[in-house]
Amino acid sequence: MPDNPHQIFTENKNRYQSEFEAFDRQYQFYSLIRITLFLMTIGLAGYLLYSREFIYGGIVGTIGLLIFGLVVNRHKKIAFDRKQRELLIQINQQEIKRLDLVLTDFDQGDDFIDDNHNYTSDLDVFGSNSLFQLLSRTAIPTGRKKLATWLRAPASSDEVLKRQKAIAELKDKNNWRQNFYAFPRHQQDLKVEEKYKTFNDWINEQPIEGLKKKFVSGVILATVNLSVVLLVMLSILNYKFLILSMILGFGLIRSLQESTQKATDASETGVKLLSSYQLLMKWLASEQWSSVMVQEQLSLIQTPKSAVHEINKLKRLLDTLSSRGNGLYWIFNSLFAIDIHLVIRIEKWKQDNSSHFQSWIDAISEVEALAGIAGFAYANPEYSVPELVGKEFRLNSQNLAHPLIKSAKRVGNDFNIEGEGKIGVITGSNMSGKSTFLRTVGINLLLAQIGAPVCASSFKFSPTQLFTSMRTSDNLEESVSSFYAELKRIERLLQLVSNKEPIFFMLDEILKGTNTQDRHLGAQSLIKQLGKEKCTGLISTHDISLGEISNEAKNIVNLHFSSEIVDHELLFDYSLKSGVCQSFNASELMSRIGIKLEK
Repeated sequence: MPDNPHQIFTENKNRYQSEFEAFDRQYQFYSLIRITLFLMTIGLAGYLLYSREFIYGGIVGTIGLLIFGLVVNRHKKIAFDRKQRELLIQINQQEIKRLDLVLTDFDQGDDFIDDNHNYTSDLDVFGSNSLFQLLSRTAIPTGRKKLATWLRAPASSDEVLKRQKAIAELKDKNNWRQNFYAFPRHQQDLKVEEKYKTFNDWINEQPIEGLKKKFVSGVILATVNLSVVLLVMLSILNYKFLILSMILGFGLIRSLQESTQKATDASETGVKLLSSYQLLMKWLASEQWSSVMVQEQLSLIQTPKSAVHEINKLKRLLDTLSSRGNGLYWIFNSLFAIDIHLVIRIEKWKQDNSSHFQSWIDAISEVEALAGIAGFAYANPEYSVPELVGKEFRLNSQNLAHPLIKSAKRVGNDFNIEGEGKIGVITGSNMSGKSTFLRTVGINLLLAQIGAPVCASSFKFSPTQLFTSMRTSDNLEESVSSFYAELKRIERLLQLVSNKEPIFFMLDEILKGTNTQDRHLGAQSLIKQLGKEKCTGLISTHDISLGEISNEAKNIVNLHFSSEIVDHELLFDYSLKSGVCQSFNASELMSRIGIKLEK
């Protein structure tokens, strides 16, 4: 466990910077070698051929090209290693930004925002300065979606325990994780999610009809054309027969034009996507794992077939197909129907592997989502691993704070609530911390239920559904007032409660959009009604008279946040206290803006 993550990330960044510079020098050196070797080979072989030294010219050309190929491969390897270090530098810089809660440049997950969701909008799960930005280190579209799915639907107890063990194992492998984050970023593209969908749709397309007939035709054409080429070279046939053979080849190729074009389109993004997944799968298989969840994902990509091997086969086929723009390719294509043979082999791959492909992708996506949460755990060693307890709802926490508030400004609170029907009514003055506390409880409960560590020194909880009503607002297009919007949220809560499943709700400034008398009557009635159901929750309010409900209902707990006015200055300690709030600051705030209050 790191004592000082900030220092570790800084040291990592500096180390990778040194390694990048070393690889960069090698890269420049091999670039020079490539150019020099190429020019020397062309020049010397050309001179020998010009001098009619054909044998020596051929030998020099062959050896030169072989050496050139080896140099090119080495150059590519150095380029990859150099890029990997560059990405690792960026990753450690990003970790430092996350520690400082400078989240502006990170993926906000805006496409997952849903104002009608039970809690994500109120708890800042997606969007600017969000939990998603804090957790997500994903670079493949399916890994990103997997994490978002977890945040929108908390897991079962068994699943939470499995994730906790996997996250604990991944957390301790910081260098492995950071390389895992970096691999898919070699191929990162702004439209990668859209391209993945196109590629996945293509993988799952129905097989092409009449493919066997096309295969037989392609074999016959290739055999005949090879014979024609040999006979023309031996001057037995006129070259016009070769032209005729090429025309026949073009006709056969055009019969598969639509399928070939689809495969070509898929190859444009498919090779990059497949390279990303393949690198991640290789890296996952390079390590020994003890946690059940990671072992399960590794097993999925290794049995009944090796995903790495099969994906490599498809990648090579698509790589070849992507060279169709080459003029030389089209000459051989018209003679030997290369397109047909490639499309047939690709279709065969799809038939053999499409049923496994999605499970391979799901497996590596699951590991990427877990690795992101493990990175969050590694960066926050002071956070605690939640403990699952009992079936009847229980939440016991010490020093509970909000992970999206900088550590220097956080104020932790001890908070305990137990039993179905138990409701905490939180009163307090303006800006004293009521709303922030509700979000603090909610966001940590969410973290706990996706298997992540929480911002608390200890945290015990029972699994539950989350529901919030905090940021209801007007909708002019639908002619909905904020009060009616809040009523619709409460209606949804009551529908969920009627299902008799465990629910933890958080209602902020309950029924704030109506007059005092109606608000008090409605809030009092709602609290009593919810107290009789299989749910637990928190309600914040300015209405201190709601605290009187506890006199007649034992399930109500009064809590409050308070403020002090010292020399006309408002002071807040943001500490949760028992009982009903007795100090309010609205008069002072109104006086400050110039309202002359009558006494």
